[in-house]
This record gives sequence, structure tokens and C-alpha cells, in this order.
Amino acid sequence: MDTIPELTHYIKNFKLEDFSSRNQGYDRVLLQLFGYLGHGKSSFINTCKYVLEDGEYQNYTNAKKPQEGGDQGDTTERVTYPLTDIMTLVDNRGCNKMNNYETAEFLAQLGKSMSE
Repeated sequence: MDTIPELTHYIKNFKLEDFSSRNQGYDRVLLQLFGYLGHGKSSFINTCKYVLEDGEYQNYTNAKKPQEGGDQGDTTERVTYPLTDIMTLVDNRGCNKMNNYETAEFLAQLGKSMSE
């Protein structure tokens, strides 16, 4: 399975029940994106949606190009972008430096997503 059509088919048809350990009580997959400001988290989401939807490219996340000031980070709050019925990408605000405060913020965001 190494071509884009094969991979997109696999992702679109992915089911937690397909694993030998079953779904372990989960009914969805949240792929949380964390990282530094302007390092492409939102652009990654745009690319994933473009490939899976197989249509015109759209800027779902309103990501800016570096020449438009996009290297400063535009995401100010946690935003979810569904990929499939059970799979969702989560765009989180970027950090300036990976210090204790920002690490605690990431953990709080993860905790929030677990309770939703």
C-alpha cells in the first residue's frame, strides 16, 4: 500500500473494529497537532483534506503563506477539522518555546479533548 489512492482509500474506510484488539471502547480518532508557531500545522491539515477530498484545493484553516506573515502563527484557539466520520484533525495554537508553561497548556488541551 504505497500509492496515494490506496492510502486515501484506507483512511476513508478506516474502522477501529478492524484491529485485533477491537475499538477498546473508543468511537473516534482525534489526531492532535502541536508544535511551534508557523511550522505548518494548519497547512498540514489543508493538505490532508485536499488529498482525501480529491477536489479543488481549499484553505480550510485560513493558513497564510510566509510572505503573507504566515510564519508567525495564525491559530489562536483549538479548532477541529473532520477528515472522515470517525477521524478528526485538531489544530492547536502553536508555541514560541517549549517551556513548562506551554507544555502545561498542551496537556490541558489534551485533557479537554478527552472529555468532549
